[in-house]
Amino acid sequence: MKPIVEPTPWRDIDDAIHAWFAESTGLQAIWANQDAPQPDWPYGILNRIVGSTKVGQDGVRYSIEGDRVDATFCGLRQFTVSCQIDLGPIGQCRGLDANAVLSAAQMALKFPGTLERFRAVDIACFGDNNPINQFDVVVGDVWNSRAQMDLDFYTAANVTEKGVDAFESVNISSDIQGLDPSLNLDDENFGG
Repeated sequence: MKPIVEPTPWRDIDDAIHAWFAESTGLQAIWANQDAPQPDWPYGILNRIVGSTKVGQDGVRYSIEGDRVDATFCGLRQFTVSCQIDLGPIGQCRGLDANAVLSAAQMALKFPGTLERFRAVDIACFGDNNPINQFDVVVGDVWNSRAQMDLDFYTAANVTEKGVDAFESVNISSDIQGLDPSLNLDDENFGG
């Protein structure tokens, strides 16, 4: 039987993360490597740098409908998103500091609206303690404020196999001598 994968809604997840980032920074934001031109300064870039990684032990649950048994394997998956801000020359950016902007975005991860937005697409962010890395540069004689942080997100993955072979009954017998006579395990049938 071919397993039925319940796909992780990556587009919805990406949209939720993008909305949080754009709203909390107040900047236009793009996903890295998207087929679009780089926006004008200031802007933010999101990049899923680590794909779905298994966390812990997967579990299994069985559901029974009439004579059919389905097995669903469930597991926690982690992925990492790099959040970067490039404010451009300070004069063009109204005196903003990239580190301060990312710090505000990091704090906004705890806002009820953000938590609800993430909950709606079944993700949680536990990377809000990760450091913010400032990497300002001077291009010519112009100071460019930039910063970056990585955030770890978690989601669930599910795969279901429909109509798995299941047992109808279990037979137990014993050759052990000296048991209490009231415990007769010979030819016991459970479930049949």
